[in-house]
Amino acid sequence: MRFAAVILQFGLIWFAFGLPFQPKWLPTSLGMMLAGVGWLILLFRLKQQFRFKPLTLLPLLLFLLYAIGALYSSDASRASKIISLSIPLGAFPLLFLSKSAQQLAPQLLRFFLASSVFAAVVTLGYLLWVVVISPQPDITYRQYSPFSHIPSHYLAMYFSFAGGAWWLMSAREKSPWFHFVPGAILLLTSLLMNARIQFLVVLLVIIWTLVTAFKHTRPTPKRKLMVVLGAVLMLGSVFALPENQRRLKETRDEWRNMAKVDESKQKNHRVYLWTYGVGVIQEAPLFGHGTGDANKQLQDAYQSSDAQFWDGEGLYYLRDVGYNYHNQFLQLWASNGVWAFLILIVILLVLLKNPHPAAKVLALVLFFSMLTESILERQAGVFFFAFLFAVVGHLRPYDEA
Repeated sequence: MRFAAVILQFGLIWFAFGLPFQPKWLPTSLGMMLAGVGWLILLFRLKQQFRFKPLTLLPLLLFLLYAIGALYSSDASRASKIISLSIPLGAFPLLFLSKSAQQLAPQLLRFFLASSVFAAVVTLGYLLWVVVISPQPDITYRQYSPFSHIPSHYLAMYFSFAGGAWWLMSAREKSPWFHFVPGAILLLTSLLMNARIQFLVVLLVIIWTLVTAFKHTRPTPKRKLMVVLGAVLMLGSVFALPENQRRLKETRDEWRNMAKVDESKQKNHRVYLWTYGVGVIQEAPLFGHGTGDANKQLQDAYQSSDAQFWDGEGLYYLRDVGYNYHNQFLQLWASNGVWAFLILIVILLVLLKNPHPAAKVLALVLFFSMLTESILERQAGVFFFAFLFAVVGHLRPYDEA
């Protein structure tokens, strides 16, 4: 049975390494499949190799709600696609019932963090090329990612988590350079990818790291200088690119509109989506509209909207785009009812109560990312959420990367 455990662990390592890239020619999901083969062999031949941890099964409950929601969905095709996309929500909680996977959790976090640093360096090289060496006209943040299968704002989410994990785990160390430098590279790259919610996440990570470091250690002048320079580099990068400046100006204009200071400015389309989304939820608050039907209900609701928006390239109307809720909490509630919403809240609380720094950073990143994106509607979001929740759920408090 040692061979089965090796297959399971090799599959998980494959997944951890491939997650920040997800190349089409080397499917990341193949790692999950290989791990599943090893898991099945262990299940039928050596059942004592499994250990039950109830809280780590919470994503599996979400997957089961998707399956139940398909039974009362009017769009069977769409429901089937969502269930297929959501398989990792069920697969990783089951895979990590095995002791072989649980014992590998600290190493899997290291593999993911190391792979993320490499992905960030590749991304910085790509940005240097398209912005400095060979400038591209009218480039927007959508084109900032060199990895075509991961939208840039999702890759920024990956980098925010990985960078925050590096930094938070270095806060108590006497020689933090090993963690500080890769963390700085990741957080800097996250900022340069223009995902506005990640600007806030990175700022909170910087503050959190400073508070933790000053609380547990007496910083030397050298460390103080290092932290200050790191913070200046991070925050200064927000203003380094014209595209970042444009995104910040958009944010200011949107807030001025919402505050009724200057209603000639554009209001963010998410404000409309969330307003219509709440209306959709109120029509079926207990069980939702069914897996696959929530987006159609939302799109029907905003067909009457005449608000115009600018996407960096041209004007558009909501009815022409087919947006989802751009908020995972509303998305789940509208689709599968208040129970799905509550499970998601419990998942975030479980992460916050976990004493390991990486779990707390994951809770921070997921919460803010889910406020502005329906991350479980994309493979990049499902992979990130399901895999890392399983990994950090099996870390001991002082496992380090």
